[in-house]
Amino acid sequence: MNNQKKYTITKEGYEKLLEELQVLKHQFASNELAMSQSFQNASGDGAHDNGEFETLQANEKLLAGQINRLIVKIQNANIIDVPVLEQNK
Repeated sequence: MNNQKKYTITKEGYEKLLEELQVLKHQFASNELAMSQSFQNASGDGAHDNGEFETLQANEKLLAGQINRLIVKIQNANIIDVPVLEQNK
């Protein structure tokens, strides 16, 4: 059961969150590809003594955390419609 607190957001704000999620997912996929290449290019068993791989691994954890937080935020969004107010001339 989802015990997260709901919060109010505009449709535009919600769409921005969805866009941000897609960007983070793309960065995550790119990071995974770079990790695979780094692992394959490393000497020995690959992961040991490979600073680049360790950095990419840390970046993957950071991205995964950001993605998870954003998913929770999206799932708990209560989207409202804000009418456009016309200015009196």
